[in-house]
Amino acid sequence: MKQYFFITFILLFSFCENSSAQNPEIKITIKGAENKQLKFAYYYQDNISLVKEFSLDKKGKATLKFDEKLPKGIYLIIIPEVTYFDVLISDNQQFELKTDIKDPISNMKIKNSSANKVFYDYQNEVSELMQNKMKLDEELANTSDTLKIRQLEQQKTELNEQITKQWKDEIERNESPFFTTLLKAMHVFEVPYNQFYDYVDFSESSLVKTPFFYNILNYHIATNIEKSPQEIIKENDYLISLTKQDSVIYQYVTYYFLTKYKDICKFGINEVFVDISEKYFLNGNATWLQPEGIELISKTVENYKYSIIGNKAYNFKALSTTGDSIALYDIDAEYKILFFWSVGCGHCEEAADSLRNNYTALQNKGYEVFAINIDSKTTESWEKYIKKQNYTWTNGIDIRENYNTRANYYVCSSPLAYIIDKENIIIGKLYGQAQICDFVERFAKQ
Repeated sequence: MKQYFFITFILLFSFCENSSAQNPEIKITIKGAENKQLKFAYYYQDNISLVKEFSLDKKGKATLKFDEKLPKGIYLIIIPEVTYFDVLISDNQQFELKTDIKDPISNMKIKNSSANKVFYDYQNEVSELMQNKMKLDEELANTSDTLKIRQLEQQKTELNEQITKQWKDEIERNESPFFTTLLKAMHVFEVPYNQFYDYVDFSESSLVKTPFFYNILNYHIATNIEKSPQEIIKENDYLISLTKQDSVIYQYVTYYFLTKYKDICKFGINEVFVDISEKYFLNGNATWLQPEGIELISKTVENYKYSIIGNKAYNFKALSTTGDSIALYDIDAEYKILFFWSVGCGHCEEAADSLRNNYTALQNKGYEVFAINIDSKTTESWEKYIKKQNYTWTNGIDIRENYNTRANYYVCSSPLAYIIDKENIIIGKLYGQAQICDFVERFAKQ
């Protein structure tokens, strides 16, 4: 199946963040890093964003001060080309860290931050278990002895059970509600999807600035992507409803879904994009989005709406085999089958053959086929192929590879067919070879 991808979708936006009268002040001491320049950063999606650079003095000390309260999340202190370690930024943003460059985690001493105290205690507790797991993986990779492999696999299973028990016990203790919220979300991938919402607090804005929230949303999308557009919309709406208590996470999630579904090339996803756009961005409530972004969403929705059942089909022109241009609306029939395909695409050719084998029966029922070859590079072979295969319906080729036509009919993959009535209203869509062949075979039996 050939794939065709649209241009990148870029929006201009800015997320709102709360400030506070409490000015953050983080005191840092790192033995062995005297006079070194460090970086203070945070996680955002799958990237790291710099907050500020700072230097330790000759005693390895520095104090980070900020004019406004930092958004909660997991931040990093980076010693370039040496190491880094994570720091929790919670409501309390005046605390002290002391450690050693040789092993920052095991040597970490915390003052005035219960969240970081629990965070580092937990890391130290699981550190040995994780190191043992790495050793087992290494042994497994270097042995071919069947008995030894069985023994190592059993040890690994037992170790995984210990690790699981460790994080579940920590959640149960709940010594720091903030860290517990993050820890539960970290491990959502290890529980069945039906427990997904029990582990992720979608009203907690701090999740935005973590290294895993981006993957949590990807997990949600991947789990539901094969469902129908209506089912995907339902799942998205429910998740978004849980974010409305916090503007930061609400804006993050809705914008992430908007851009993600814009770029997924799968039949029906354009309907999901239109739904998100109209519900959350084009209703006048997305005041946090710049006007240029709203305008771009609106234009894209206008294009995508043409391909939704019940809407009027977009009229366009294609080059026919005679060298003349022919428009969709020029096809005079009770029903039109607008068929997007290309020569050399095996699934497309099988779908085209199925249509040909039932073409007479289709015509007798008032159907006419308008077949559009979407690959202009195959013009010569296309003309030869349709003659060889005896495709006698109206044939056209998208010689200019018209972006509007592809966008309006969401031709991100072929073959694809639309059923259009006499008033040029879309009454059906057929995705891929299987659906097209099934349609004509069922039609032939009527």
